[in-house]
Amino acid sequence: MSVNTTLTVKIATLLIRVGQIASTGRAQCVQIKPDLLRELYEEKMPEVWKPAVTVASIIERDGLYFMIEEDTSDGRRINQPAGHLDPGESLIDAVIRETLEETAHDFVPSHLVGTYLARYQSNRRGIPVTYLRFAFAGQLGQKHDLPLDEGIVRTMWMSYEELVATKDRHRSELILKCIDDYRAGVVVPLSVIYTDSSVTADYE
Repeated sequence: MSVNTTLTVKIATLLIRVGQIASTGRAQCVQIKPDLLRELYEEKMPEVWKPAVTVASIIERDGLYFMIEEDTSDGRRINQPAGHLDPGESLIDAVIRETLEETAHDFVPSHLVGTYLARYQSNRRGIPVTYLRFAFAGQLGQKHDLPLDEGIVRTMWMSYEELVATKDRHRSELILKCIDDYRAGVVVPLSVIYTDSSVTADYE
């Protein structure tokens, strides 16, 4: 039975119950199971669209940028250390964690470079996906004896010219946009990013 058919049956059940009471001509208290009302509400409400929130680190040293090479559904690609925001963490915690997982290095964010919204066709899922990326600049910290995240082939330092020359291998078109903004001196203080305690309360 399809979702639409199931919903129609539930609505019909509710209407029949109300109709039976109305036909008696007497005012009565209509007793309807709370579960039925909740299911009707949840199935009637359309799914709220939301983008996938990601974070990325921009790490520059002597004109070179710290990048990763990774295997993806589109083949081997170049990316900044980046990944998805997980439940229960702040954006700053997320970019520190992702950088550690993908490069085995600590990362100390100094400022936000920008927020970026882009839409791509996901070959793995077969649907378009919208990403909201928060790009942070900062310093590379201590290296740890840890395995790189699954799919990460290696870390590498690349010049801006090398990044431009390999644009067709970038995992995201936002990579150069983020770096161009960094090179232009865009600095947004970390103080503008606020995470309410309700976000992390259940995960501490």
